[in-house]
Amino acid sequence: MTVSVSVLILAALLLFFAIRSGRTTIPTAILAALVGFLLASSTVAPAINNLISTTTNTTNSVTRSSGR
Repeated sequence: MTVSVSVLILAALLLFFAIRSGRTTIPTAILAALVGFLLASSTVAPAINNLISTTTNTTNSVTRSSGR
């Protein structure tokens, strides 16, 4: 299922303002999970996965080269 970008942006904005208000409640957590599921089913998901994998690999190689 492909999610429209407008639904994803609306949910992300709602999450941003919910977190910005300073009150982290159960509905905010549910909204965060919803944004995660929407991102996972969007066409942007492969790019996000690639970015996370690249960042993880880079971090691991820097950590190994520093001897830690």
